[in-house]
Amino acid sequence: MAGFDGGHLDAGESIFFTRQLETIRAGDYNVLYPENKLYNMLPKGSDGDELTEDITHRIFDRVGIAKMGGGDYAEDFPAVDIHGKEETVHVKNCQDSYHYTNTEIKRAAKVGIALDSRRALTARQMIDNQLETVSKTGDTGTNLKGLFNQTGVTEYVVPKGATVFTGVYYTDWTHKTADEILADMNGMISAVQEGTNGVESPDHLVLSLGRYNLIKNKRISTGDSDGKTVLTYFKEQNPDVMLDWIAGLDTAAVTNAAYDGNQLMVAWKNSADKLVMDLPVPFDQMETMRDGLVYIVPCRARTAGVTVFYPKSICYAKGI
Repeated sequence: MAGFDGGHLDAGESIFFTRQLETIRAGDYNVLYPENKLYNMLPKGSDGDELTEDITHRIFDRVGIAKMGGGDYAEDFPAVDIHGKEETVHVKNCQDSYHYTNTEIKRAAKVGIALDSRRALTARQMIDNQLETVSKTGDTGTNLKGLFNQTGVTEYVVPKGATVFTGVYYTDWTHKTADEILADMNGMISAVQEGTNGVESPDHLVLSLGRYNLIKNKRISTGDSDGKTVLTYFKEQNPDVMLDWIAGLDTAAVTNAAYDGNQLMVAWKNSADKLVMDLPVPFDQMETMRDGLVYIVPCRARTAGVTVFYPKSICYAKGI
């Protein structure tokens, strides 16, 4: 193994350690952590490799119009063209490590027991947890973007409810009727559809756990709803939209006087044609290093955060 000379281990112990790491690596790559909901949900972009520093994508738009009329001798043929622009995102490391001591390796080799693989699994989980955070809000230190803080997206302006509380009308759902909440959810979908002339239509809508539980229990008591909850009724009316909760959305909206609180609701088209979580290296355990009597296995992933190709396919609703 390059970068590992056995150190204070004898030949048999060195071979044992090498084989143990190979087993740990093979097993670790099969582990999934379903609690990282958004990271697991988003389509992954695999452009580039471990040496990639930048990823450039191109966005094209059509210009021009066709003209009716004109005979065989017509000379007026309107020109059409495509215009494109390039955008570049930067790939950054997400890294940690796990360690084994010289004594641990010797003891395990002597009695023929496996090394503790939970350290490798923890290293994997910590990286995946950090990638979950990046998938949501990016990373300010490396200027990466997440799904919740993109620019140029469609915005549904949440209207205030019709009921006054202590002299104030509110945008947040705890002060709204079931019908008003349902109107906000449908308004998210319509905002994207109408803002893009029907070209885009979200198939995912997520909100905080608190707001998800609210619509799961709040019933609509009028019209043809038959006393169904907001959640049930919305799903029946929008069967192509996956509705779920994601941690962190209760604080994702920046404080603003135009709405109440920091709750954010997000709708988007979950397709690799629209957006990706750029991940040239999902997870990699690198060459083992030795520091005195400690053997260190560095681990890393490489990501450029969430890259959005069609910002208008995403919609934010703030202050629900």
